[in-house]
Amino acid sequence: MADVTKFQDVHQFDGKLQTLKIKPHIPESDKRKMFEDLTTKISQNRNIPHPQSVHGLHVVISDMGSPRNYDPTNDMYADDILAEICSLLQIHFDPDIINNIIETIAIQIVDMLQLGQCAQGRVNRLLQIYRFVKEIRDITPVGLYFSFVENTPEIKVNIVAY
Repeated sequence: MADVTKFQDVHQFDGKLQTLKIKPHIPESDKRKMFEDLTTKISQNRNIPHPQSVHGLHVVISDMGSPRNYDPTNDMYADDILAEICSLLQIHFDPDIINNIIETIAIQIVDMLQLGQCAQGRVNRLLQIYRFVKEIRDITPVGLYFSFVENTPEIKVNIVAY
């Protein structure tokens, strides 16, 4: 079992995530539509045991463009990262992979609510999901299986070639 205390302090990444700059380029109206779709997918997914995930998503959405979503140490907004994740999900992934990604987003959102809602925590958790989804997108067709460790930002990936 993972030592969850090792992963809870997201401030260890303050100022270190700038190589992954995500700048605002998606209009707010498009973001709202993407977030609505994500909220619907989370609400309809029977594998998500945490009803708090929708509430946590609404927290990020309601703080769109505000200082509560802005991580000044990494110069990024949580809602911009969430919009990038939603953009990546529009790529034609296998439905099981999309469901697993949505479940991972929901778990991380719940962890954000439970472990702290500071901007750095929001950005760090969403950046890890963004990097993960981007890597999936960039992989050639292979069997992909992943799991997450609840209450941590840790994601384990196993890739199996067909």
